[in-house]
Amino acid sequence: MKPLLLVLALFAGLFLPASWAQPKTYGREITCPIDGQVWKHTWESISRASKNRLDLKRLEISPTWLMPQCPKCRFAFYQAESLPLPLERLKPYILSEAYQTASKGRPPSYCAALIQTFLGGPPFKVGLHYLAASWQTESNPKESREYLDVALTHITAALTSSSISAEEFQIAASLCGELERRTGRFEQARQRCEAYLTRKGFQEEYQQAYLKRILSFVAAKDSAPHALTDADEHLVEGAR
Repeated sequence: MKPLLLVLALFAGLFLPASWAQPKTYGREITCPIDGQVWKHTWESISRASKNRLDLKRLEISPTWLMPQCPKCRFAFYQAESLPLPLERLKPYILSEAYQTASKGRPPSYCAALIQTFLGGPPFKVGLHYLAASWQTESNPKESREYLDVALTHITAALTSSSISAEEFQIAASLCGELERRTGRFEQARQRCEAYLTRKGFQEEYQQAYLKRILSFVAAKDSAPHALTDADEHLVEGAR
C-alpha cells in the first residue's frame, strides 16, 4: 500500500464493517472491557467514492463513526477491538480521577490520545488521534484549533522517533506541511513542502501532487480546509 493511503487505512481499518462498497449504517452492541457497560454503537461505512481532505479527513461521513466510546467510563477504543488490551494497566487509569477529569466533555479521539499517551504509544499514532479530535470538534473552531496544534506537535516529533516506519515518515512529513498551513504557519509549510518535493521518497506522482496542492494554498495564505481535487482523488485511488 502506498504511504498516502496508509493513514487512511489506519483509520478506516480499525472499526470498519467488512462490507463497504455502498454507504450503509451499522449498529452493534459493545461491552466495555473496563466497567462492563453495554451500549449500541453505530458505524457508517465508507464508499470508494468518498472524498478526502488534504488533512486526510474522509468527507460525507460522521467524524465519530469509527471510535466506539463507553458512555459511562469514557474508555475509547483506541485500537481494533480484536487486539488484546493491557487491562491491568488500563482499568486503574481509566477509572482514575485524572482520566475522568481530563476526558470529561472531550471528543472520543481526544480520549484515545490520552490513553495512547498513558501507554507510551508512538507520537505518530498519538498525533493522528489528536488530528481526528480536531475533525470531531469543527463546530467549535477554538477547540478544533487546539487539537490541530497538539496533533502537529506530536506528528512533528514522530519525524525523529525511532518507532516510525519509512512509510509512516512519508505520511507524517507531508501531513506536517498541511497542518502547518492549516494553523497559519505558512513559511514553515512552504519550506517543508518545497524541500520534500526534491527529496528521495517523495517522487511518486500522487505525493508530488499532494505537496504542490498544499503549496498553492500556502501561496494564497489560505489556512482553510480543502478537499483533494478529482485528479488527486484519482491518484489516491490508484495508489491503493
